[in-house]
Amino acid sequence: GNSVWLKREDHQRNFSFKVRGAYAKMLGLCDHEKKAGVIAVSQGNHAQGVGLAARHLGIMATVVMPETAPEIKQKAVRKLGAEVVLFGKSFGEAMAHGLALSKDRKQSFVHPFDDPLVVSGQGTVGKEMMDQWRESGHTKSPDIVFVPVGGGGLLAGVGTYVKHASPETKVIGVEPVGSECLAQALKMGRPVDVEVTDSFADGVAVPKIGNVPFSLIRKVVDPDVVTV
Repeated sequence: GNSVWLKREDHQRNFSFKVRGAYAKMLGLCDHEKKAGVIAVSQGNHAQGVGLAARHLGIMATVVMPETAPEIKQKAVRKLGAEVVLFGKSFGEAMAHGLALSKDRKQSFVHPFDDPLVVSGQGTVGKEMMDQWRESGHTKSPDIVFVPVGGGGLLAGVGTYVKHASPETKVIGVEPVGSECLAQALKMGRPVDVEVTDSFADGVAVPKIGNVPFSLIRKVVDPDVVTV
């Protein structure tokens, strides 16, 4: 008997919401930082978001991907004009290399989720949802908004906006069994490393929730995390 609405972020030009955070981060750089270029680390969706945003803003972008990243995703990033560097067998190894490159080259690092500007960019999903809800003629606020959780950037951004616009609406995080980093962080009261035992949903198979997202999630997201 419920009415269920879906926010179709798979209709983005790069088929993911990730371009929002990447664009917001790069838009916030000063002219000197934009000229120097940016570095990111990703297994796929964030990489394409960075590539698309960088091309639009005229910024040079380098994306470090683990050697295990699917070739189709590597080609998609290169097609957008970004340099692809393959390093390591895991996301963790690629991340360490990306951070080192950023420091050596003096280029800004575009984190996939653990950055205030990235979180704010992802939060535009929440603004659009609430605007579209009202424009459709609803006078009552939505009861619950469910948001998938990987590193927490989308949940933190959407939760912040939705709770500001409609404090009575519940915001619930949803994460897969086998990589429930938010549930464990809430249990321990801080971000903790979890063993990823199932990476089928690779876009949300993150071993540790970000510090920036978690600090916001504790304030604006309801504690009823759903694992599936």
